[in-house]
Amino acid sequence: MPAPALVICDASLSSTVGARLEAERCPPIAWVPPAASGLFPPTGADHEEVLRLVQRQADLHGYARVIDAGSAGSSLDTTVGPMRGPIALLEAVRAAITHACERVVWPVACGSDLDAMSAAAERALLVTRLVWLDQGTLTGPAPKIETPLVDLSEPALDDLARDLDLEPGTWVESAPALNASAMAHALRT
Repeated sequence: MPAPALVICDASLSSTVGARLEAERCPPIAWVPPAASGLFPPTGADHEEVLRLVQRQADLHGYARVIDAGSAGSSLDTTVGPMRGPIALLEAVRAAITHACERVVWPVACGSDLDAMSAAAERALLVTRLVWLDQGTLTGPAPKIETPLVDLSEPALDDLARDLDLEPGTWVESAPALNASAMAHALRT
């Protein structure tokens, strides 16, 4: 059996689809960042609601575990400013190393916004390379951050959700136009 992937989950449609796709390969580890991590556009749901939905997804689809990285008072919860996205990715990689994951799946979806797609892919690549600088101190391979859904739009994610028979109500609904513009803004700052 392949090593599990750590999937960054915020209970959005893209993270729900991403984790479910991983669950078909191997039970993933769901890593739940704080709401203001800068990794996804805001959903409007509070952290407890996100955690409840991700736990429900885990129960339905057989995730290996759910890790709450965004509980109040955690070091990641208090990170603010322009470095919050890269720091959150580094924290996800640290959790992946702890749980022997070779991949971190960041299921961000940017639609047709080429600048946002490029920014997400570049951020994932640069943080991966930063981690690889310490490869010699790790007991296994350094995880690679992947963005498999980066070019998908809300309608494409809806289609995938139907194809995967995802149960409605297991993710946070958000306005597609707000999602795309918020993601583009988050990745440019």
